[in-house]
Amino acid sequence: MAISRGSADQVIALAAASPIFKNVLAARPGWTAAAYDSGNSYGIWRVQFWDTEGEDIGWADVSLTKGRLYAWESNVGATDEQKTAVRGTLLDFL
Repeated sequence: MAISRGSADQVIALAAASPIFKNVLAARPGWTAAAYDSGNSYGIWRVQFWDTEGEDIGWADVSLTKGRLYAWESNVGATDEQKTAVRGTLLDFL
């Protein structure tokens, strides 16, 4: 008998709602994601996020049964607006 380990859509939704990715994804409308069940005995899924241009946003290793992210990486830098907001302060400091 096969045991259900959830679905890719469920895992993507869990990772996207996490504090790690929530704001990052909100700032990038049209993002896409894919997930696959790693098949390991811990039930860990890998989720990968991309922006509309196909650039890597980040990834997460997710346990749907535990409802948590175990590892992640976000490859997102600061936006131009964020850079402008701190530029003066940084230059004054230097």
